[in-house]
Amino acid sequence: MPDREFFVVLESLLAAGEWSAAHSYFRLGARDVKRREDGLKLCALLKRVPADVRVGEEWRETRVWVAYRAGDQALLREVVAAHPGLHPGVEAYLGAWQRPWQEVLECAQRALDGEDSGLGLVMARRFRAVALAQLGSPGWEEAFRNALGAPQSDRDRGLLCLEFGHQLVGAGREGAARDVWAQAASYLSADAWALTQAFSNLGITCLRLDDLPAAERALARAVKVAQGSEARGPLSIGWRGLGSLYLWSGQLGRAEHAYRTADEKADDVPLTVMARRGLGRVLRARGHLDEALGVLRSALLHAGVRDGDRHAAFTDLAGVQVLIGDRAGARASLERVERGDVVDAWRTQIVRAELARLEGEPGWAAHLQGIAPGHHLVRQEARVFPDTLAAAGVVEATPEWWIGVNLDGPVRVVTASGSVALRPTEASLLAFLAVHQGSVLVERALEALDLGGGDLRRQKRQLNRVVQGLREALGWPAAVEHSRTLVSLSREPRWTLHVPQDALRLDDFCEGSLDPWITEYRSDMTMRSLPD
Repeated sequence: MPDREFFVVLESLLAAGEWSAAHSYFRLGARDVKRREDGLKLCALLKRVPADVRVGEEWRETRVWVAYRAGDQALLREVVAAHPGLHPGVEAYLGAWQRPWQEVLECAQRALDGEDSGLGLVMARRFRAVALAQLGSPGWEEAFRNALGAPQSDRDRGLLCLEFGHQLVGAGREGAARDVWAQAASYLSADAWALTQAFSNLGITCLRLDDLPAAERALARAVKVAQGSEARGPLSIGWRGLGSLYLWSGQLGRAEHAYRTADEKADDVPLTVMARRGLGRVLRARGHLDEALGVLRSALLHAGVRDGDRHAAFTDLAGVQVLIGDRAGARASLERVERGDVVDAWRTQIVRAELARLEGEPGWAAHLQGIAPGHHLVRQEARVFPDTLAAAGVVEATPEWWIGVNLDGPVRVVTASGSVALRPTEASLLAFLAVHQGSVLVERALEALDLGGGDLRRQKRQLNRVVQGLREALGWPAAVEHSRTLVSLSREPRWTLHVPQDALRLDDFCEGSLDPWITEYRSDMTMRSLPD
């Protein structure tokens, strides 16, 4: 992998005009790239080489390698245009964004049958498999597996697995896709940008398979991996995945926070629009319909939609308009829906059916033909339009939002989607609040916790930090309210509390913690258990 010293040397060679030596560095560096970030650096440096130098025949293959590692389609098109017919593998790669899939398949096959370079063969195998899948041709899964077994770098295998997983999901093979996403993550461990995508896709697939704890683990890893600036876009995707998970499991406060964070982290227009569409669905589920309208209209504005333009987000807008009784607005929005993916098409059908049912249209249920009643997003719509989806046999109640706090042993906190990791003082504060019906005076909290000593002002600052850490761990800002006088748990979820019932187990209460209130509680409960 090119390291810091590698780039320092390469920059010095470029500054000195040592083009031949620089070319050797570019060639070696591009072949060994394990991170997209390094590919982007190489590409930026390549563009500092004078045009009349880098278009030389000896630079041709190196330009392909560098451009591919950076995902720079413009530079690849420049090479293909200058050398027509010499890089059919590159043509297959570029064709995946603009050509009919049959042409992509023909380019890939020509590369495999001809004299294309090693990298050209990597691209050809990858996009031959993609083209076969897109064309619905038999043997596409075998093509992917054969491509994975061919000589290439781990990063190339990881990118191939990302493609394979998408095709498996498109074919309704979520179980197989789950294994492939996990395989992709193992290959992409050095590349935050691609690894975040692997974990995000793994999380969403686990969600579709109703394995919520596995989904949360994968999506949380995606968010953690993507903290670097190089992965800002995938970071938004990871947060959006968490929003979907929490919305599905009824944890609406956490879902709203996740989608707002996805919006904040988005670094391009499509990501922003997708985050706001998700936020609109959460606000709809919470009954905040006016705010949902505002968020969805801001998404369309951000997307540059003008009068008469179409966009997939009009499906979301129509769904909210129906709920507020604006049937004329809903009809107008439905006329402006742009054809999107199959799930968007189902959601549009559902809104049309709801509108037709409300207006007494005979045969309104015909609008629901072809939807997949078992898909979790269709089931999610059944929570919003229960009477309409019941006609398709879909009945789905919004799950109760609960948080379990177990104090029999070390403090353990569990939600519908998995466990919550807490620092010791955060765990102690949560336990103290749960034992005292969710709310205590600030003075009592200061006395109860070991906040490290110091004067009152310092202890209050430390309590502020503990509260903030607890909010972040629980997953939404309103999880803990902290005023000048009170510290309180949110009343939105239902909190369940389990404490040791057997007097012999009182020493296991909040095991591992010696905060003042815990030792006092153990002592008090022990005294109460003694016979009079």
